[in-house]
Formats: sequence, structure tokens, C-alpha cells
Amino acid sequence: MKNFKLWIATVVATMLAMPLCAQSFEIDWYGFGGLSAYQTDVDTAVGTASGFQLGIGSQLNRTFGIEFVYQQAPPIEPDEVLKYLTEEGWSLSEYMIETYSNQYFSMLGTWSYPFPGTSAFFVGKLGVAYYRVEANMSLSTLLDENPVRLSVHTTDKGTTPLASFGVLFPFGKRDMNDFELSLTHMFKDEVKATSLNCTFRRRF
Repeated sequence: MKNFKLWIATVVATMLAMPLCAQSFEIDWYGFGGLSAYQTDVDTAVGTASGFQLGIGSQLNRTFGIEFVYQQAPPIEPDEVLKYLTEEGWSLSEYMIETYSNQYFSMLGTWSYPFPGTSAFFVGKLGVAYYRVEANMSLSTLLDENPVRLSVHTTDKGTTPLASFGVLFPFGKRDMNDFELSLTHMFKDEVKATSLNCTFRRRF
């Protein structure tokens, strides 16, 4: 909970400072959304499928900006959890496994650099994310030839540094729209994952 309170305080302080920045910079606001592709990882409870992301951002000048992002990773398939438990030596007579999407709330600083001779930009991002991982399991097995039933509800919360890099392609009338192709990596072991992101954004 302390991590979440610190994350919220940082976001609020940053947003309160934006009007002060506007006195020195001409801020361009934009909204964005897109899809993210992941590979299965039992350790971080991420499945092989598409997640999504939504957010808002502001470009302080041609080079620097800031983004606030909500991202949801696909839940790991229960069959993958069952396969892992079987490989670990569990012999299950009954089981019930429910998995949920990992959630990330991120704040990132952005850095853009134009590719010479084109309208495209290289984009790098660094920031911090508050994450939430949740799962339910009810298992029946034998321990020393005695039947044992286990029920587990697990929730993991915390913060992790993250980084992203990609290419931004402006298009449309007055370049009001952008398409971004990027890779994002979460660094903390509990949620370590890499996603391939396709994002559309629109300036206000």
C-alpha cells in the first residue's frame, strides 16, 4: 500500500506542476490507445495473447514529454498453470484455477529524436509502474497418502521500473495523428515481461 500511495503522490505532484510548465513550454496534449502482444510466462502470470493500453500524454517541446498509461496484460491460461504444477510433481485429483489480467498504472518520461530526412521519430521512455497481479486456486492432492485440499487466493501489488523504445510515425492533416510501434519491458522479477505495442494517438 505504501508503494501505491507513493505512486499516487508522484502522479498528483506531476500533474499539479503541469500548469507551471505551461508558462515556459507550449504543451501539446494527446490521447492514445492500442494493443500489446505478450508471450506466456508462468512466473509473472502473463498469457500469450493481446492486452491493451490507454493513456494521455503531453509533449512539452519537440524532444521531451510525459505520459500516464493504464495497461492490461492477458491472463495466463489455467492449463499452463496446471502444466507447471504437474512438472513440479503435484498429482492433482481435482483443481479449480482462475487467473486474471495483470494491471499496470504507469508514469513515464518520454524522449523523441527525429530520423533525418523523414517525418518519423525515435522514441525512448523511462518510468515507474504500479502493478496488481491476482489469481485463485483450489487444489486436491495426496500428501503422505492422505487427501489434502488447498484453497489459495493470491494478490501481489507493488511498483516496478519500466523502459520502452520504438518508432513514431506522424500522419494525417497537420500531423494530428501518430502511429507508434514499440517494445516495453517491466524490470521487477515479480512482473518481468516484455510486450510489443501498436498504438494510435491523437492530439487534442
